[in-house]
Amino acid sequence: MGRVARGTRAIRPPGSFARRVEAEIGHVEVWSFMRRTVKQQFPDDPAMWLPKAPMRRWHYAHACTYLRDPAILAQLKTTYREEARKLAVELGLFGEDAPISWTHPEPGPFMQADGKVITPLYRGRRGKTVANKETGEIREVRFDPDASLHTEGGGNAVFGNKFVIVSARTEHDRVLLDVEREAGMKGDGGEAGAAMRCFERLAPTLPGAQGVNYDKAMRGKHIDRGMREFGWLILTGVHAVKDAGGSTPEWHVENADIQMPDGSVKTLEIFARDGAAGLKELTETGEPFFLPLERIKTERRKDADAFRFYNVYSLPPEYGGKDLRLRLSGNEEDESRGLNRAEHLRAIPPSDPDFPGLFRRRNDAESLNRGIEDSFYWTRAHSVGAVAQEADLFGFGLGLNALTWHRHRKRRSLAQAA
Repeated sequence: MGRVARGTRAIRPPGSFARRVEAEIGHVEVWSFMRRTVKQQFPDDPAMWLPKAPMRRWHYAHACTYLRDPAILAQLKTTYREEARKLAVELGLFGEDAPISWTHPEPGPFMQADGKVITPLYRGRRGKTVANKETGEIREVRFDPDASLHTEGGGNAVFGNKFVIVSARTEHDRVLLDVEREAGMKGDGGEAGAAMRCFERLAPTLPGAQGVNYDKAMRGKHIDRGMREFGWLILTGVHAVKDAGGSTPEWHVENADIQMPDGSVKTLEIFARDGAAGLKELTETGEPFFLPLERIKTERRKDADAFRFYNVYSLPPEYGGKDLRLRLSGNEEDESRGLNRAEHLRAIPPSDPDFPGLFRRRNDAESLNRGIEDSFYWTRAHSVGAVAQEADLFGFGLGLNALTWHRHRKRRSLAQAA
């Protein structure tokens, strides 16, 4: 079957991809190269060597049936995550003993994550029918049984299956760490819930990780949980909220007693605006204005079963050079007065000098999403159903990580030779 002309809406059948791959792999030079490469990689393990006859399409069809079995896919995902973790550590990411700073973190120990809606192979919806104009026969159109409407950044509704993809990168290479489906059911938690399930699995295996860059799908409750349970910082923007006058409101965080230079004690009202802590001061005309405080230190403390984060701020000179220490996680007192502390007070807010250097790595999540989309034909999924598409995503990750592993080993060999 020939390639569909650009501009048409026809979809190339999945089988045509398999036939093209079969033809390419079956070429004598390609298959010989693959056999030599595998034998060089496993010289002492003949069980890993490839046979003389190349892979055929029926092998691929059998593998699809086998790997898309939910039970087998679950085992595959467990093995995949462990191998991805090993690769990340080999690349120098998330080293448990590597020196890190919570005040001025480096981008390396931070992961990137984002949601990706995969457009279904078929445009039809469940229950939709079409009539044959010649015979009058009515049949149900082909459709993806798991696809549904999802909201992307900017509020756009997109139809398909949504997955959260977590990755990390060095200066040269990228490693895909985990994938989780957003089921779209009540109690699933949406995109943020799917992301948190990924983080639950990754946190115990990556003790050197400091956090993750995400978009505004992460809210205060997720940021708070990331700090408490995983000991991570979740870097994200702050939702734009305007008061009745169209201004950004300040949220009262807490009161703090400060000893003044003359020995008296003054109670300061601490507010948060756009994630940054500050004071409300008065101008010469008596107009209130928000005075942001400079963050000078971020601390992480470990309890028996949880983590605690604090920020230390420098107060203005009129307070005698005192520092102010604020906790970043909520407590029962915050809950009693309806304060979502982690939503309004961030460890590293967007206005902080360290934020741009860390958060620009989130662009890599968008780049990875684009790479996945470019691997499709006409940006549509290779397969039908969420389980099959999840298996395809892990297959994409295997290819990506294998290429990363090859490049890393090649650079290391060249460095040793030099």
